[in-house]
Amino acid sequence: MMKKLLSFIFGLSLFLSACSGIQNTDEPITEDTTTVDFALVIMEGGSAGDTIGCGDAIYFASKEVSIEPSIKARIEAALEALFSIETALYGEQRFYNALSTSSITESSVNVSPNGDVSVALTGALLSAGTCDDPRIEEQIKQTI
Repeated sequence: MMKKLLSFIFGLSLFLSACSGIQNTDEPITEDTTTVDFALVIMEGGSAGDTIGCGDAIYFASKEVSIEPSIKARIEAALEALFSIETALYGEQRFYNALSTSSITESSVNVSPNGDVSVALTGALLSAGTCDDPRIEEQIKQTI
């Protein structure tokens, strides 16, 4: 189990290093407070072609935060919002958080001039099994 978990973490870190989903623009973010989105899971809520885990889908929750105006700060705040949820079910709609038993934080976020994002995570990542592994990966990836 530990070997599989370490392999997953290594694979995820390689994936996140290559991730380039953030577009770098010349237009800076100017507000001191903003809304950041973080990914949770709708259990068995995916439609054909867009499912993760065991037929699940991603739902984006939002949180108002005070941050410095940069893409890096937005990513850090979104990950902090996600990792701070300590319950498996979130909100009135009871969205699932596959990271609730994990104790992870981001240790660094780097955004290159061409928009590539590299995120380093630290801590203990725990998975409930086969369905949670892709849920965890997608929650982190989609939050970034």
